[in-house]
Amino acid sequence: MAHSLAFLTADGELIREFGPKPAGFDKLGDDEKAMAPGPWLPTEAGAHRFVWDLRHAGAVRVLGDKTTGSAAAGPLVVPGKYLARLTVGEAVLETAFEVVNDPRVTRPRPIWKPSWSC
Repeated sequence: MAHSLAFLTADGELIREFGPKPAGFDKLGDDEKAMAPGPWLPTEAGAHRFVWDLRHAGAVRVLGDKTTGSAAAGPLVVPGKYLARLTVGEAVLETAFEVVNDPRVTRPRPIWKPSWSC
């Protein structure tokens, strides 16, 4: 059964998508595992929790590179409205949510515009 959890902009543009652990992943070597570290969606029945780090997809990893670590992490999303879409087989559930700025942060809103986009 195919399933995924996708996070999208309010306009429906894909930000990031997560799926189950690939078949045979546990048999891979450490370098190969580092190429796709997860997180993975559980495939067994039951109640589950998934925590998204509010980041876009990160940089493409290079096989054998052990120096970049978290530097390969993608940029954080800016405050605004987003969609979460859970697909399990033919069933699709979608909900809107909003990312808000931490009220303790006093930066003006224009600072949050993504400077990495073209």
